[in-house]
Amino acid sequence: ELLNSRSLMPSDWQPIPYDQWADSLHTICGSFHPCLTEPGRAVRGAARGIDVCGMQFAHVSNDLDRVHRNWSDIRRDSAEHLFLIVQLEGSCGVDHIGQQNTLDVGDCILVDSTKPTTFHFGGAFSNHLSMHLPRQIMYSESRTAFEVSRKLAGFDPMAIMLRALIAKIMSMPETDTQSHRLK
Repeated sequence: ELLNSRSLMPSDWQPIPYDQWADSLHTICGSFHPCLTEPGRAVRGAARGIDVCGMQFAHVSNDLDRVHRNWSDIRRDSAEHLFLIVQLEGSCGVDHIGQQNTLDVGDCILVDSTKPTTFHFGGAFSNHLSMHLPRQIMYSESRTAFEVSRKLAGFDPMAIMLRALIAKIMSMPETDTQSHRLK
């Protein structure tokens, strides 16, 4: 199960310099503005990219005040994604397209990178995994409408299924001949 993965939830997160954490986030997810609770403080956690079977993930953990993406950031980035976010530890407030949600452990949400978003942490530790889905392909190949910014509670059968699918993807060896089917 994804929520029990020691590789995604180590027992001791080390503080890293803010600039290093922010640069890693920009490399993985694009232009975002992370805000510390206290200037000059280190960030407990990490921002790292994970590539599994040709699928891109961002593993983001921190104890920041918030992370914001505005219209200028969106114009600066050329890649357009939908981010399927799964909350692994702690909680996170999400302001996206006029909706406010709080993600708790196991909750999932779909966020559109072409819209302003603010993730609120309030200095408390938060850890989530984000699967990067190509926005154009998702909209063009979907036969049914899907809702961006709608939270799926951790106990919802769809959230359970999504976590299980991500756990299966993350455990699939690159050499497995069936890995392309998961994509």
